[in-house]
Amino acid sequence: MNKHHISIHDRMMMRLPNIYMIPKMHKTPPKGRYIAASNSCTTKPLSNIITKCLKLITLQHKKLCKAIYKYTQVNRMWIVDNSKHVLETIDFFNNSKKIKKINTYDFSTLYTNIPHQDLKEKITWVIEKAFTNKACIFVDDYNASWTKKRKDVYKFTKQELLKHIYYLIDNIYIVCGDTLFRQVIGIPMGTDCAPFLANLFLYSYESEWLYKKWENKEFDVLKKFRNCFRYIDDLLCINNDQLMDDVMNEIYPPELSLTSDNAVLKVDYLDLSLEIKNNKIHTSLFDKRDAFGFEIVNFPD
Repeated sequence: MNKHHISIHDRMMMRLPNIYMIPKMHKTPPKGRYIAASNSCTTKPLSNIITKCLKLITLQHKKLCKAIYKYTQVNRMWIVDNSKHVLETIDFFNNSKKIKKINTYDFSTLYTNIPHQDLKEKITWVIEKAFTNKACIFVDDYNASWTKKRKDVYKFTKQELLKHIYYLIDNIYIVCGDTLFRQVIGIPMGTDCAPFLANLFLYSYESEWLYKKWENKEFDVLKKFRNCFRYIDDLLCINNDQLMDDVMNEIYPPELSLTSDNAVLKVDYLDLSLEIKNNKIHTSLFDKRDAFGFEIVNFPD
């Protein structure tokens, strides 16, 4: 990060986000995660609008990938919003196929290691693909939608949306004490659109890799990745035979570290505990707080 000192008065006038370290006591060894509190930041309204647009962009790619899967049986979309789709897939497997292995993976440093130039290039690719035959995006107080008319203030063409995203990426400032930092690599956990930027950034690499395998007619490999699910930086693979361990460096850039839990019969994913018994996956609810080695006080007041 680039840094210089800033007075308290200037900090208040500029309404810059303060940075806090959130302790992760459940990790071994314990470590910290930095969160940028941007609820009153000047870029928050822009980030909020970009969030709505990227949510629509994600939905557009999901529709495209669904159509591709229908004709090719290749799963090009691993992004999930929650555990619902995972449960639906498990029900299908339990009724028709044998479950041999389940594996989970985690990006240990996702947000802080994304190079800005790579982020811009990948987000540009994602948005250009979604804007095919689309005029512009209309954004209201609640969501975003496609439209061909342009009369309201919050409507964006492809070029306008990219311009706004580039501006946000290039103008990320964080205050720590009396020092002002400009973030030159990574995106801060705290700005509204950060999860969508990270999600689509990873999706672009996954989609590109899967398309290359399709062009090379490596259908056996593609079949192993038919049941992959990723919730931002948490990845689940069913019946993948741990092939992900061998190709993760082919899929994702070297800046991102993907680690495996090495479990094959019992894993925890999102709010689910998954265990293979008699070639079927048995599910139960999982609360990460229950696995902490210390007592959690939810309502101290």
